[in-house]
Amino acid sequence: LLESAGFSKSNPYYIVQQGKVNALCLSKDEERLQLLKEVAGTRVYEERRDESSAIIVETNSKRDKIQEVITYIEERLEELEGEKEELSAYQKCDRDKRALEYTIYDKELRKAREQIDSLETTRAEDLALVHELHERERATQDGIALKKRALADAEAEADKVKRDRKGLETERSRLVSARAKLEVDVKEMEERVAADSESQDALVAEAAELDVQIAAAKRELEEEAQPAYDAARAEQAEWAAAKAQAELQMNEILAKEGRGQRFRSAKERDAFLREQLGGLEASIKQRRAGVAKLEGRIESARAALDEAAATKGAKEGEAKQRQAAMASLSKEIAAKVEKRHELADQRKARWQAKQEVDDEVKKWREELAQHERDFRASMPKHIAQGLEAASKIVEKDKVKGYYGPLVDNFELTSSKYRVPVEVAANNALFNVVVEDDEVASRLIAKLSKGNLGRLTFMPLKQLNVQQLTYPQSSEVHPLMKVALKYDPKMSKAMQQVFGKKLIARDFDTARQFARECNMDAITMDGDEVNRKGALEGGFHDDRRSRLVAYLGMSEARRKVEEASGRAAEEERACMEVDAAVAHLMGEIQREEAKRANLKMSAGQAVLELKQLGEDAARLEERRAKDEGEALPAARAELAALEAQAESFRAELGTPLQQTLTAAERAALTKLRKEVGRLAAEAEAADAAVEEASVERGRLQALLKDNLLRRLAELQEKLSSS
Repeated sequence: LLESAGFSKSNPYYIVQQGKVNALCLSKDEERLQLLKEVAGTRVYEERRDESSAIIVETNSKRDKIQEVITYIEERLEELEGEKEELSAYQKCDRDKRALEYTIYDKELRKAREQIDSLETTRAEDLALVHELHERERATQDGIALKKRALADAEAEADKVKRDRKGLETERSRLVSARAKLEVDVKEMEERVAADSESQDALVAEAAELDVQIAAAKRELEEEAQPAYDAARAEQAEWAAAKAQAELQMNEILAKEGRGQRFRSAKERDAFLREQLGGLEASIKQRRAGVAKLEGRIESARAALDEAAATKGAKEGEAKQRQAAMASLSKEIAAKVEKRHELADQRKARWQAKQEVDDEVKKWREELAQHERDFRASMPKHIAQGLEAASKIVEKDKVKGYYGPLVDNFELTSSKYRVPVEVAANNALFNVVVEDDEVASRLIAKLSKGNLGRLTFMPLKQLNVQQLTYPQSSEVHPLMKVALKYDPKMSKAMQQVFGKKLIARDFDTARQFARECNMDAITMDGDEVNRKGALEGGFHDDRRSRLVAYLGMSEARRKVEEASGRAAEEERACMEVDAAVAHLMGEIQREEAKRANLKMSAGQAVLELKQLGEDAARLEERRAKDEGEALPAARAELAALEAQAESFRAELGTPLQQTLTAAERAALTKLRKEVGRLAAEAEAADAAVEEASVERGRLQALLKDNLLRRLAELQEKLSSS
C-alpha cells in the first residue's frame, strides 16, 4: 500500500512538489476523499471491478453469438447431409460420363496421332525433298559462283598471259637483236682473242727466248769479253807504262846531256831545274786533283748504279704488284658482272612476282567490293547509309568509344550456327555498339544534321540487362553461350540481343521451351517460336544471307590485307634488288676506273724502267770509260811527271857534265832497245785491246741496241695487253 502511494524501504526520502502541501490544505472534501481512496488503494479495486463487469457482459454476448453459430451449423449440417446424397449420385454419374468421354477422346486421340504421324511422315518426306532441292540449288549456285570465279580468274590469267606474252615478245625481239649483235661481237672477239692469245703466247715465248739470249750475252760479256778486255787493257796499260818509263828514262839521259851542253855552269843548270820543278809540281798537283776527281766520279757512278739497280728492282716489284692487282681486279670485275646479271634476272623475277601479287590484290578487292554490295543490299537503306556515315564521322572526328555494328563484335563458334544466329538477331546485327550515351548522342546529332540515315545505338554503360536462368536440358542451349565468341566487354550488348534466345533440337522442343521458359526458341534450320506464341519459319536463301555476305566480306578483306602485305614485301624486295644492282654497278665502275689507273700506272712504270735502264747503261758506259781509259792515262801521266820531278831533284847539286858517262851511254843504248821492244809489245797490246774492245762492244751493242730494247718493247706490249 505504501509503495503504491510512493513510499518504499529502499527510498526513505520522499520529495513533495512545490505547492502540493498548500493544494492539499485548500482542497475540498470530495477531493480529499478521492485522495484518501487513492492513498489507501481502494480505487484500484473499483477499476478492476468495473473491468470485470465489462468482461462478463462481453462474454455473455459472445456466448449468445456462439449459440447462434452452433444453431446455424446444425441447420447447415442437415442441408449438407442432403447434398451429400445428391453428390454421391452426381459423382457416380460423373464417373460414368468421364469414362465415356475418355473412351471417345482416346479413340479421337489415336486417330489424330495416326493422322499426325502420317502428316509428319509426309512432312518429313517433303522436307527432305525440299532440303534436297535446296541443297541441289545451293550446289548449283555454288557451282555457278565457282565457275564465275574460275572464269574471272581465267580472264585475269589470260590478261596476265597476254601482258606477259607482249612483254616477252618485246623482250624476245630485243634479245634476238642483242643476240645477233653479240654473236657478231663474239665472233670478232673470238678472232681477236685467238689472235691476241696467239700474239700473247708468241710474245711470252719471244720474251722467254730473249731472256735466254740476254742471259747468255750477259754471261758471255761478264765471263769472257769483259775479263778479256780488262786483261788486255791492263796489259796495254802495263806495257804503256813500261814504255813511258823507259822513254822517260831515255829522255832524261838525253835531256841531261843536252843541259850539260846548254848551260855553262851547274848553278845556271840548277836554277833551270828548280824552275822546271816548280812547273812540274804544279802539274803534279793538278794531275793528282784530276785523278782524285776521276776516282770520285767513278765511286759516284758506282753508287748511282747501285741506287739505280735498287730503284729498278723496286720498280719491277711494283710493276709485278700492279700486274697482280690488275689480274685480281679483272677477276673481281668479271665476278661482279656475273653477279650483276644474276641480280638483273632476280630483279626481273621480283617484278613479275610483284605484278602477280598486284593482280591478286585487284581480284580480291573486286571480290570485296561485291561482298560489300551484297552486305549493303541485305540491310535497309537507311541503316546502310547510317553505318557508312558513322564510320566516316568516327574516322574524321577521331571519336573514341565507337565499336561498330554488333556483327563486327562477335564470331561464330561454328558455321552451323549461322542460320539461327541470323534469325535471332535479324536487323539487330546492325545495331551500333558504343561506350556510353554521350557517344551515341553525338553520332545521332551528326546523322540527323546531315540526313545521313538512322541507326540503333547500344551504349554499354546504359544497357540494363537482367540475369537469366536457362533451362538445364540437353534439348535446348543458350544461343549466346554455344554459338558466339566475343569480348567479355561486349557481354551486355550480346545479352541484350541474344540473351533470351535458345537453340532447340526441333520445332516441338522449341514450342515447349518457349512456352515454359518465356524465351524465344530457334531450331538449327532457322524456325523460330516466339515467347509470345508467334511462329516463324521457312526457306533461308544463303545468297541473301547477311552473315554469309559479312563473312565473305571479312574473308575478302583479310585476303586483301594479306595480298597487300605480300605486295609491299615484293615491292620492298624489288627496291632492295634495284639498290643492290645500282650499288654493284657503282662498284664495277669504281673497280674499272681503278684498273684503268693501274694499267696507266703500269705503262708509266714500264717507261720509267726503260728510262732507268738507259740511264744506267749510259752511267755504266761512262764509268767503264773513266775507269778503263781516263783514270789509267791520268795515273800514268802523273807517274811520269813525278818521275821527271824526281829526276830533276836527283840532278840538282850534281856536277855539270858536257858529255855522258860510259855507264849512261850504255844505259841509253839499252833503253833505246828496251823502248823499241816495249813499243812492239805496246802495239801488240793495243791490237789485243782493240780486238777485245770490238768483241765487248759487239756484245754491249747486242744487249743495248737489240736484246734489251726488244725485251722492253715486249714487256710494254704484254703490260698493255
